[in-house]
Amino acid sequence: MQISAARAAAEQAKLQAAERAERMAAEANLCPVCVERCKNMAFQCGHMVCSSCGTNPGLRNLCPICRVPVVQRITLY
Repeated sequence: MQISAARAAAEQAKLQAAERAERMAAEANLCPVCVERCKNMAFQCGHMVCSSCGTNPGLRNLCPICRVPVVQRITLY
């Protein structure tokens, strides 16, 4: 009986780890500016944001992450 309980606990831990990994992967793809849309634009510095935030005139042509002047925007597909 203890083996079954231990096996069930191990399966539960695996499931929780998989759910946590999936949630972290989804969050890693979110725009760090608005935290609503997926990243689909990169700057020459390598940082990525969504196209809505990346073309927002309020950013004043500075990367919102490292504040380097943005000279190139690359749309990611």
